[in-house]
Amino acid sequence: MRWFLTLGGFFIASLLPFLSFSQEIDTLEFEISEDVVLQATRLSLPQQQSAMSVSVLDEARLRQGQQQLSLNESLDFVPGLFAQNANNFSQDLRVSIRGFGARSAFGIRGIRVMVDGLPESTPDGQAQVDNIDLGILDRAEVIRGPASSLYGNAAGGVISLRTSSIPDEFGLEARLSAGSNGFQRYQLKVGETKYKKDGGGPEWGYVLYGSHTRLSGYRANSEVENSFFNAKISYLADSSSELTFLFNYFNSPVSQDAGGLTLDEATDMREQARDRNVSFQSGETVQQSRAGITWKKTVGTQHLFQARTYVLFRDFANALPFGNGGIVDLDRTYTGLGLSYTFNADLGANPYRFQVGFDLDQQVDDRLRFNNESGERGDMTLNQEERFRTIGAYVMQDLKVNAWRFHIGTRFDAVKLEANDRFGVDGNQSGDLSFNRFSPMAGASLMLGTSHSVYAQVSTSFETPTLSELSTNPTGEGGFNEELDPQ
Repeated sequence: MRWFLTLGGFFIASLLPFLSFSQEIDTLEFEISEDVVLQATRLSLPQQQSAMSVSVLDEARLRQGQQQLSLNESLDFVPGLFAQNANNFSQDLRVSIRGFGARSAFGIRGIRVMVDGLPESTPDGQAQVDNIDLGILDRAEVIRGPASSLYGNAAGGVISLRTSSIPDEFGLEARLSAGSNGFQRYQLKVGETKYKKDGGGPEWGYVLYGSHTRLSGYRANSEVENSFFNAKISYLADSSSELTFLFNYFNSPVSQDAGGLTLDEATDMREQARDRNVSFQSGETVQQSRAGITWKKTVGTQHLFQARTYVLFRDFANALPFGNGGIVDLDRTYTGLGLSYTFNADLGANPYRFQVGFDLDQQVDDRLRFNNESGERGDMTLNQEERFRTIGAYVMQDLKVNAWRFHIGTRFDAVKLEANDRFGVDGNQSGDLSFNRFSPMAGASLMLGTSHSVYAQVSTSFETPTLSELSTNPTGEGGFNEELDPQ
């Protein structure tokens, strides 16, 4: 029997929960008065007037009464979404939306994951969510269906997450959880808003969060230990602009992989690990840090400018349950820049919005492979640098005519991949690939009274091979498997 117990406290200087700034920034996004306003759709709009299938999870659904170990605890409530590996922290959570992502061997594939407007998914379409802590989340939006017109390389949908808003006044929150199988979890969150000395409203604010988790595991060879830190700092020069600094750090020195069992093995002893996983000491270590900046600026009532930039470093090593090339050492860096402009006006008596923007992202993987000799590094079998560059430009329009709402947009993505084979023993397999794709969409929704609506949408999407898929060359040599195409 598994169990866990949580002791939480909110020790405060003022009895206010974590809320957003009391003086919201006067942007186009805040002019919509409906309760649930979507942000993952680029052009914000009420959920009932969207032409997409979107689910919204609030703070209670994401965090209350849960261990907060995996996104699976909350995403299970989303229709059309299926998650696996919730208890295998070495292979990370696998998610499929309406079937997209089901073929992923590990992690999230073909679904764009965003956190506070910054991409958690790599440019090549792979996402690991081991560095996302549910204790800092207060909102999740899940778009089910093709989303390449919004974010490019994402065939199956979008998972957009938002971390805790900055509280109006000083607040401190602590949580201690413990349970069976060596489960221990410590969480601490603190934040406040600093106001201008002349009493003119908030000037800047912050929210900081840290956690540490340990788990010996129900099965053999399934021990986990990790630490997490997240910081959000916002500066308001005036009521029309906001600059936000985001920092995230994750360290997991231990994450063992128990592997799969046959039916007979599970019947005999469910707690055992697969024998090969034990003999090859399967598991992984991860250290990741990310820093990003987002900026919003409203000019009058018609113009909104937004920008983002980020850099992420990931140091990853794992041991797989086989000998030839069974140890991987990966140093990953990915960076990005995004700009957008939104125009808001009326066409006659009908509200109209237009957005144009572009995203520029680059991923560099320094990949090494070695033979796995009982968990120790043997001879090197692969040494190459892999690059994935993508630039996407998009245009989106939104028109409201009485109870109708019309959406139309398109995006063009140019993708360039390069492999620099540095192994040298079996010759030089360096090479490059290029993919170019248009992703149009059109949709309409109709409100039926105040609480019901119907909608329809037509859209296309694409999904490129990831660098890890391309580097798994069936020839056994370096370079890319050039037989793989986007789907």
